[in-house]
Amino acid sequence: MIKDNLERIKKAIPEIVEGPFYKGVDSLGDSSVNLLFIATVKENDYFVVQRALNRELKLIFDENNISIPFPQVTINQPESFEGKITESEEKQAHVFAKTQSTAAKEYEDTNQ
Repeated sequence: MIKDNLERIKKAIPEIVEGPFYKGVDSLGDSSVNLLFIATVKENDYFVVQRALNRELKLIFDENNISIPFPQVTINQPESFEGKITESEEKQAHVFAKTQSTAAKEYEDTNQ
């Protein structure tokens, strides 16, 4: 599918001097398959072509119902917390907060 659309990509990106050429799978990420493309472009057009090539590939993937995976996080949070802290834990939390506040104040004083 990719090779069939290389000419279309070239027509859509006039800054490409030669190519683009599909070189295959470059690497496998945690949530990705990284493909390698190369093209000859003028040095000043490098980033323009890079973004345009990504756009064209995304459009081709969308047309062919190929989705791009991305990491997802599911957070489950209880509606209420019934746990209790001990007096010792509360005292430690107050000492920690005061220590951090003092350290932050000292840091601010040294950066003036």
